[in-house]
Amino acid sequence: MYKYPAQAQADQALESDEAAWDFVEGVTTEVGPRQAGTEAEARGRDWAVKWLNARGFQNVADEPFMMDTWVPGDTHKAEITSPFPQPFVIQPLGGSASTGPDGIEAEVVMFKTVADLNAAPAGSLEGKIAYISHSMTPTQDGSQYGFAGPARWVGAGIAKNKGAIATVIKSVGTDYHRNPHTGGTTFRNADGSTDVGRVVPTPAGALSLPDAANLERMFERAGDRPITMKLVLTPERLGMTQSGNVVGEIVGANPDLPPVLLACHLDSWWNSPGAFDDGAGCGIAAAAALNVQKHGQPLRTISCAVCRGRGSRIIRQHRVFGSAYR
Repeated sequence: MYKYPAQAQADQALESDEAAWDFVEGVTTEVGPRQAGTEAEARGRDWAVKWLNARGFQNVADEPFMMDTWVPGDTHKAEITSPFPQPFVIQPLGGSASTGPDGIEAEVVMFKTVADLNAAPAGSLEGKIAYISHSMTPTQDGSQYGFAGPARWVGAGIAKNKGAIATVIKSVGTDYHRNPHTGGTTFRNADGSTDVGRVVPTPAGALSLPDAANLERMFERAGDRPITMKLVLTPERLGMTQSGNVVGEIVGANPDLPPVLLACHLDSWWNSPGAFDDGAGCGIAAAAALNVQKHGQPLRTISCAVCRGRGSRIIRQHRVFGSAYR
């Protein structure tokens, strides 16, 4: 049935191994949300060090570094004040500016896509709040994330450049509970470069999908009446705080060979325990290394890197890791 023994071993692990589940269940129960650069993330790194040591990883270490840390603050509110007054559920996007505790109130202008926003005339959003929608659908390969993601990644920066005082987006996701999907936003620097997670000089937030759908229905029936929103978001920057990457190894028989790197990110957003993004990735990486060890010492060292970082940042850290451990 199997051409290679490793195929049978993989199927056996799939049926009976509980290491990955143990990691995810443990970190979400005992640590919970762990935003990068915060005290909660430090507890998460301590937890990961103990977990790796307890399961026989060698050379386990927490390798610290400093980072510029943004936190969401305590107040996240959005409400339509006219013509259909009601509260919405919102979360700030990573890097958002604060509205101040008193908030801001302005007319909302809707854009069905980022392309529509790009086409808006310069200055056309002066004093207004931009709302950016998208038409993301569920897929097996995640391709729609790349399609809909620009609403979050670059929307606030584009809207700001056209005069908007704030931006709200339809959460980039396909579920329909009232739990907004946050994430970092981006604006373009004067030299044309971009920096994910950098402070956007306007407030920016993500509405839950049901609230975004409600807002779009309001636009359909408001006629000539302007839709106004009051927005209160109070994120802040903490300055430089300590983060770190936790590493552990299954030591191979031949130290002259380059290691195999299995990596994930341990941090999560503040409004989620990070079970899927990316606690599961950490559990899978660690379990894969442990399952190799079950069948004898590997030829190459397997390095498990439980990193701070999301998306492109974690890729950059892996390159640094590779250079340091050659």
